[in-house]
Amino acid sequence: MIILLFFLILSIIFPQISFAHTTGETYNFPIPVWLYIFGSGLVLFISFVIFSIFSQSKNYALSVFSSQLSFSIPRIYLVRKLLTFSGLVLFLLMIASGFFGTQIAQYNFSTVYFWAFWMIGFIYIQSFIGDLWSYFNPFKTIVNLLQSLGGVSFSGKYQYPDFLGSYPVFIVYFILIVFELFYPLSPFGLSFSLFLYLNLTILGSLIFGKDVWFEKAEFFSVFFKLLSRQSVIYRSRGDKVDFKFPFVRLINIKAIPFSLVMVIFFLLSSTAFDSFRETAIWFNFYYDFLFPLLSWLPNWITDFIQPMILLLTPFLFFFIFLILLYIFKLCIASKKSLWELSSIYSLTLLPIGVFYHLAHYFTLFLNQGLEALVIFSDPLGLSWNLFGTAGLVFNNSFLPISLVWHMQVFLILLGHIIGVILAHNLSIKLTIGKRSGGFYQLPIIFLMIVFTMIGLWVLSQPLI
Repeated sequence: MIILLFFLILSIIFPQISFAHTTGETYNFPIPVWLYIFGSGLVLFISFVIFSIFSQSKNYALSVFSSQLSFSIPRIYLVRKLLTFSGLVLFLLMIASGFFGTQIAQYNFSTVYFWAFWMIGFIYIQSFIGDLWSYFNPFKTIVNLLQSLGGVSFSGKYQYPDFLGSYPVFIVYFILIVFELFYPLSPFGLSFSLFLYLNLTILGSLIFGKDVWFEKAEFFSVFFKLLSRQSVIYRSRGDKVDFKFPFVRLINIKAIPFSLVMVIFFLLSSTAFDSFRETAIWFNFYYDFLFPLLSWLPNWITDFIQPMILLLTPFLFFFIFLILLYIFKLCIASKKSLWELSSIYSLTLLPIGVFYHLAHYFTLFLNQGLEALVIFSDPLGLSWNLFGTAGLVFNNSFLPISLVWHMQVFLILLGHIIGVILAHNLSIKLTIGKRSGGFYQLPIIFLMIVFTMIGLWVLSQPLI
């Protein structure tokens, strides 16, 4: 925290030029960087004060967001079946294009589809719309087909160990980000990895039962289900679809497993690390100081320095979170343990992680989405033109850099304002008849302000 604040001071001294991390273009600010950073922190604090004033009553604060709307949509089951069919077909196409198509990643369907649509697009679909992945999931579809058509039993032979929790999800998430940032997979390597993961999923479902495996250990199911807690679609059953106010389901005083807490913090910290490692500050620190310092180690160890730093980042963020949460615990005189409070309040950081992810990756997602129109006509890179779009050419810098920067500021600030509102409402639920005033929640608001400032500072730094 001290190092990050020190770097923040440096950026205030030299404030005039910034780079948008998702485009790499230079942008000259109309006002100094420190005004953006501290102005955003002030807006966040004022938002907290206003919301605290207008939500003194527990009933008002919570009832505004607790309403639920239900609609009957005839033949909605056809949409579910279409999602399931599309998920399976696109998955098989992704595997085939990686094995048999061109090995130039930017022209291969598997690479664009997996990294842009699975690992970026579905984060936003699940977070803002609903749990569509539960129908789209090709791994679950294949397991169900093996059970219904192949007669394979997935009832499970052994009980899933409690100590494992959802740590397999965290491990797979870490491995995916390591591949993305440090060791890019070729299309063949990606398809082979997904084929291995499919077999691991089938094996886990055989051993522990498919219901348990997809609920606790299958990365995409657990991760996307976690994200869908903040979506507007609450649930879908029969012809009825239930809607709730977005993010309201994160106000939950029921603790979540620590393994899922680490998944939330890794969503936040991995995005921050990806932003920070592109800056000149990180480049100079790593190659001029850290790497020479550890150069005596074998190459196979030094090659893993950055992945190991990445692995430590969620624990660093969690440590900062624990310190301020402990102060908050003392302020409200809560009888809940610090670990229990951390597992409850960590859900309020989920919108922050998602909006920061969106701020960092939205231009990449837009550019890759446009490129996908070309690749869909030639998924194997064999000079096909199935839909007549193979010859399209797009300008990857179609958004003005000033618009990109201000959208990044807006998205980061919006995510933190939502986090503040959720934390405030959660505090009211936890402190009925106790100290629930805004003063006692200052440690939480301070945490949100610090994360806001750090996020904006990182995005404003010159790139290498």
